[in-house]
Amino acid sequence: MGIGGNPIKGQEPSVFVNVDTTTVEGLKRAKRLGLAQSGLADTIVTTYVHELHELFDKQHRGRLFAMFRHPVDRAVSLFHYLKYVCIKFFFYSVLFCFISSIPITSHSSFSLHVSRLIGSQHTHHL
Repeated sequence: MGIGGNPIKGQEPSVFVNVDTTTVEGLKRAKRLGLAQSGLADTIVTTYVHELHELFDKQHRGRLFAMFRHPVDRAVSLFHYLKYVCIKFFFYSVLFCFISSIPITSHSSFSLHVSRLIGSQHTHHL
């Protein structure tokens, strides 16, 4: 663990601690280096709440702050997202089935171009 900048060399000290707390390995490294005991960090951000408690001890306790999205807001957002995805998927599926069922016997450049365009869009959006 280290802080950037060296005051002896005339460098400004950094406002961050060089420890990756976004991974379990990074939290283990922070524990080995004594991040909580050093007092260098005011805030530690991680999604590994259960592993984070190992950094602290009785003399250096942590506080947990969590932010959650409202469950109704999440449900409404999921509903609209699924509606959008299902409609888009259904549209391209029906259009692809319709275009692919038309026999291209005349080999006109327009119908061939349209069927290639629709086919590439269909496979691209899946």
